[in-house]
Amino acid sequence: MNINANSLVKQIAAAKNQASKDHVKEGQLQIVCSQWNSLANKLNVADMDLDIDKLFRDERVIKNRKNHLISAEQPDQKTLINNNV
Repeated sequence: MNINANSLVKQIAAAKNQASKDHVKEGQLQIVCSQWNSLANKLNVADMDLDIDKLFRDERVIKNRKNHLISAEQPDQKTLINNNV
């Protein structure tokens, strides 16, 4: 019986600890969202299509296209060899 009580006490402590961490994360999320909305308002671009997820997605697309263009501009090894011969 004592072992079960100790186990329950540990489980309750772990649950309280997790709840505390979740509360802190929720507070941090609210701060980030508030900062995002503030910046969007300052830029005067707040609209329904603009959100953080879309911004990050767009940045990845631009980076991928840029890398593709850079690699397309560089001649391949066969071209370099043929031009030097």
